[in-house]
Amino acid sequence: LEVRAKTVAGDRSARDLLPEIQERHLFDAAELDDLRGAVTSSGSGEFATLIQLLRNEDWVSDGRQYLSDSDGCCPFCQQQFPVDLESSLAQYFAGGFDQSLARARKIESLVVSRAEAILASVSRLEDAIAADDVIEGAPFESLLSSVRQGTELVLAKVAEKSQHPTRAVDVDDIGEIVDELVQLIDAENERIDSHNQIVSNLAAERRKI
Repeated sequence: LEVRAKTVAGDRSARDLLPEIQERHLFDAAELDDLRGAVTSSGSGEFATLIQLLRNEDWVSDGRQYLSDSDGCCPFCQQQFPVDLESSLAQYFAGGFDQSLARARKIESLVVSRAEAILASVSRLEDAIAADDVIEGAPFESLLSSVRQGTELVLAKVAEKSQHPTRAVDVDDIGEIVDELVQLIDAENERIDSHNQIVSNLAAERRKI
């Protein structure tokens, strides 16, 4: 009754509903398992033993992109490399590394796209809260900050996985935080909807009061 009376006697303008957050997770269960899992490469070839002994396959893989423009000079040691170097390296990385690399990069691309969608929703929500003087912003501010920080951490982790695709990374989704934020939005939108119904039926609401 008090809420209704304040609405009737106070601000009688309709309020806009808060925007929903459509994207709630940064990855699915299979992608999360891939990020958290380590992969043992079974590559073979002339350099397999050396690469595995030194545990530098990530570094060697990065160097492959420079071979075609190196004029026969090894990008690693600056010496003339054998004519079969590229094929030997390809033979090694075909043993699981390239597959892991492609998977890690695909996951990173998907996560970046989802992160952009979530952060865009967060920005729209912040603007909507700032434009509504009735909403208490403090409960939202804490969760919005957590969503931003959590997203940045996840993006750093998936970038690390793309750099070192055979290593495991310790990463968690932000779904639980986003779900808490969605609950706040839903509760506030119920109050906004109730306010708007009162505003649109002032005469009837006065009689009820």
